[in-house]
Amino acid sequence: MSCIHLNAWEYIMIVDDINDKKVIWLAQYNKYILVEHPTEKFLEFVYNKKSNIEIKNYAEKLSFTENQTKDLIKLIRQLLSEFEKEKAGKDARMQIKSRCPHSFRLKRYYEVNGKVFYFEYDDEKSEYIIHPKLAHLEVHDADNFHGHFQIFKSETRFNLFVNREFINSWHLHEDNYLAGKVSMQMLQLMHQKEENDWMATFHAAGISNGRQGVMFLGDSGNGKSTLSAILMANGYTVLADDFLPFDTKTNNMWYFPAALSIKKGGFEVVSKHFPEIKQADEYFYPEMGKTVRYLSNISFQSEPPANVHCKALVFVKYRKNSGIQFEPLEKDEAFQKLIPDSWISPHRENAKQFLDWFSRLSCYRLTYSDNHAMLNTVKQLFNE
Repeated sequence: MSCIHLNAWEYIMIVDDINDKKVIWLAQYNKYILVEHPTEKFLEFVYNKKSNIEIKNYAEKLSFTENQTKDLIKLIRQLLSEFEKEKAGKDARMQIKSRCPHSFRLKRYYEVNGKVFYFEYDDEKSEYIIHPKLAHLEVHDADNFHGHFQIFKSETRFNLFVNREFINSWHLHEDNYLAGKVSMQMLQLMHQKEENDWMATFHAAGISNGRQGVMFLGDSGNGKSTLSAILMANGYTVLADDFLPFDTKTNNMWYFPAALSIKKGGFEVVSKHFPEIKQADEYFYPEMGKTVRYLSNISFQSEPPANVHCKALVFVKYRKNSGIQFEPLEKDEAFQKLIPDSWISPHRENAKQFLDWFSRLSCYRLTYSDNHAMLNTVKQLFNE
């Protein structure tokens, strides 16, 4: 997959297909779609609001029946309508600006590599979204700080201010978007970079051996964080647990210091390597139905780990009595798994870089129940 072209109606297409499919980037919505030929042409016609005669003539050339054409156009219009509603919702959120309270009940300071971040929360619920993952970074004295975060509720919304500037607001059930934006704002301040300087952030774990890295993805409860903890106990560095940033300059994966979220099923395994998890506080997240304890990913004494080249993408699944299964993953399936929980920069050049980066990435599937075999497999992957 290579040869990226940008055409007049503002989408990026990969001409060399992914398993006979084409990647379409709709710049207006910052959405990626993987489609089979000739769907991409119908998508272009509908997106550009071409006349029914033009669409009909093209369909006849392909020997499409009238009903086939109608059904395809209906599906495309429904998809674009969903994108439009989502975009309208995001735009509307930016217009909802609440006045920042004069005082906050809860105050915390977190330090990362010499930089202090001052957080104010209006109540325990606001704090619950952010603090557990950052608690291992907490300091109790700070004369100066490099970022001031204020998180509070107003009616049915969470609001975020950074350095006294309104960032965004989200409905109370969208606390994952709030957490993601807080992480992005911290990332920018940590490295003195703007949002445009980041190619993407992925809901993934980043593991490094000091020279290169591997990105591990998996649905919640599939053993990704437990795998990360085991690798950390065996000398690897966990760059990130579920917020893994890549920059635009090098396309490398970077460090983000949030703690590893260990689910209840992983407590016993992780405690063999990190006994402190036994005494760690438990947090219950009803929207996920998960009980979690947090484990610090700081395995270095002074400087944080350097950003590193990502050599592979691995989708992880823990399955009881499965032993170990490690196999290449088709690129189209990998792309469809990667996109939904990812933030990818909406800027044209960054989108091009993302697609080019993905085109060169090796993708695998790892299903395991044997931790020792999993560790040996990862070692072999790094040593290839």
